Amino acid sequence: MSKESGHLTIGEVRRSLSFNESSLAEDEPITNEKANDMQTHKEHISAEDQLKNDCDKLWQELNDTHARLETSTLSRLHEEDTSDFEGPKVLEKVLNAKEKKLQTEIIALEKEGLQVTSANPEYTVACLKSQLLKSINQLEETLKIVKGQRKEIEQDLQREEEILKQHQEIDDSLTAKIASLEQARDAVNSTSQTKDLKKQKEAADVYLLRTMKKLGSFLSANFPLPHPDDFKGTKNQGIGVSMDPNVAYVSLQQLTEDLMNMLYFKPSNPYIRIAQIHWPPYIELLLRCGVALRHPQDCNLIRLVAFNR
Repeated sequence: MSKESGHLTIGEVRRSLSFNESSLAEDEPITNEKANDMQTHKEHISAEDQLKNDCDKLWQELNDTHARLETSTLSRLHEEDTSDFEGPKVLEKVLNAKEKKLQTEIIALEKEGLQVTSANPEYTVACLKSQLLKSINQLEETLKIVKGQRKEIEQDLQREEEILKQHQEIDDSLTAKIASLEQARDAVNSTSQTKDLKKQKEAADVYLLRTMKKLGSFLSANFPLPHPDDFKGTKNQGIGVSMDPNVAYVSLQQLTEDLMNMLYFKPSNPYIRIAQIHWPPYIELLLRCGVALRHPQDCNLIRLVAFNR
């Protein structure tokens, strides 16, 4: 590197720190005292040589670093725009880079918060007090918010407790009502009127069975179910009375028992539907004798006449 670049060469540093060794050799004849001085001087010269070598190395590293820095800066500027490589434009770019660096440092300082840079204890105390007051204000605002939320939660909890109390009261009243109804039911079941009704029903069941047995024996003896062969070669075929041999007809006794059971067990709807198994002459017999009635809206439904009404 030359002096024009502003750097010192290794030779210049070496010359600035060097001694004229030849001047040390041009003296009077050597004596014992002078020999000792020369030995000491040689040791001093060796130490100085070591120091000079170290300085040379440091200067070499410094100059190399400076050279690499300049080369890197020039190459980057050249890559950006070779035509703009002029003094004022380069200075403007350098200033813009410094401005960006300063802005970055300002943002970093703002994010870091309080930083005491002065050694003055009064300034330090004032900064700490300011920061403490700021923290206290923030905590007070947070405390107000927490208190407001706590108040709202307490109000919600109070409303929920009132609703729960109302539900418990309703549950207690319903439980008491159910218990009273069960007691009333037990009391009704234990009364003499209920017992009398049960006895009457049992007596009616017995009377129904007895009547059905007597009626069944009478009908089976006097109105037996005919056989299809009984109508062959008789004059009844001329008037349309016949039996289908493929149909299993029910007897008059069974038809009458069905009508009686429907009237007894289902008084609200005692009708039965006329089916193919019901022999038409039996239906006509019950209707003509006033034992059965047709439904007023459906002629295929018949019921037993309620003689007890």
